[in-house]
Amino acid sequence: MRDIFNQELKQLGTDLASMAEQVATAIERAAEALRSGDIVVAEQVIDADERINDLQRDIDDMCVMLLARQQPVDRDLRNVISALRMAQTLERQGDLARHVAAIARGRYPLPAVPEPVFGLMVKMADAAVRAGHDSVV
Repeated sequence: MRDIFNQELKQLGTDLASMAEQVATAIERAAEALRSGDIVVAEQVIDADERINDLQRDIDDMCVMLLARQQPVDRDLRNVISALRMAQTLERQGDLARHVAAIARGRYPLPAVPEPVFGLMVKMADAAVRAGHDSVV
């Protein structure tokens, strides 16, 4: 029984890592769409958000099943609860990437950000991309 639980915890970690990678990619692509005004990239980010949302629901379901079937305590309980919280945070980051892409798409063919603040927006986008990639590690 414990082996199955450990396997399920490992799968949970794998799913979270996959979700973090998808979110990091979405942040990077949304920043690219914002910088370049590329409507195709913006559409891809918007479409990819549904997969991120689906993965978050799958992770939530897995966590609830682990809690119900295994009744973990101590470190295992903290790991499952942390996974629930991380999935929610990653899903919100994916939503923010979708929102940035929607702004880039909505302003097309004009630049999404006016020239006086464009440099600041690029710096903020770069910081968000770095944070997204750091969450994968």
